[in-house]
Amino acid sequence: MYRQFQRDYQDAKQAYDDALSEARKDPHALENWPTTGATYRLRVNDAYDRLLSLGHRKNVESTRKTHRPAQHPRPNDSYSGELDAD
Repeated sequence: MYRQFQRDYQDAKQAYDDALSEARKDPHALENWPTTGATYRLRVNDAYDRLLSLGHRKNVESTRKTHRPAQHPRPNDSYSGELDAD
């Protein structure tokens, strides 16, 4: 469940970034970004809220850090800080 919510958040964030990048190419689209971007921000915020509440993010990441052997770090576990970035 955690990984699905994590993927949903990553997908929503990527869609936001892609849409903003496209809007920056067109002055008219960029002018309308506060309105059109709100939909993308809502999707990102909803996905993040689901990850935090239903995905038990803090519990999962805390457990993963506690139970991981120090000499064998997993390469994809550096994700926790990225969630807090906007």
